[in-house]
Amino acid sequence: MIIVQLAPAVELEDKEWWQIDFAAFVVVAILGYLGVHGYFSARVARTHTLQAHAEALTQEASLMAPILTRLESLAVDKEKVVVRIAAIKAIVDSKVQKVKALVALDQLQTLWMEGIWYQELKYSEAGVVTINGAGFDSLFIGEYMLGVRETMNLETQNDDVRTSVGFDQLVLTEAKDPQQPNATFPDIDRYLQFELTGNHVDKPISIRQKAPAISSGRRGEKREL
Repeated sequence: MIIVQLAPAVELEDKEWWQIDFAAFVVVAILGYLGVHGYFSARVARTHTLQAHAEALTQEASLMAPILTRLESLAVDKEKVVVRIAAIKAIVDSKVQKVKALVALDQLQTLWMEGIWYQELKYSEAGVVTINGAGFDSLFIGEYMLGVRETMNLETQNDDVRTSVGFDQLVLTEAKDPQQPNATFPDIDRYLQFELTGNHVDKPISIRQKAPAISSGRRGEKREL
């Protein structure tokens, strides 16, 4: 009879050979379990930390919600105040613009002097002034023009609105001798007609200076602005 040996000689000699392999397997299994358990424990701890941080942020957001609401309310109130200020400024500016023509008329009345008389006055919406007048001679007209130009003198400003505006960019567009008697005053046989144009504008605010108020003079005398 022929006997065939299929197992290693060691197995035939040592019947407990499997115990070493089993022990190695158990050690590897335990190490694997500990590794997986430690990994998941770390993940769970990280999750708990993130949850606690999220809860803290939620509580902080709930505490800041009233403050944010108040800030939004203040922003709305600020917009309302800005709109009201703009409206008040527009009203004030519009009032000043409405009376500028009257101020110009008062200034021209103040600038009137003997030897000069007005024939026609024009005041446009843009503040362009056209003065048609006449005078006995060129000296009177020249003196009158100097008075009109003096309204832009920055040293004559005070709280009176009449001193905060003046006639700028003056141009003598016409000066002629009609060579015929005046229709209104037939006894005046020689005189000169003139046309003066300019812009009725505000004086520069940044360099305005205080000056004595306008004093009234006797009719027929020139009064400084």
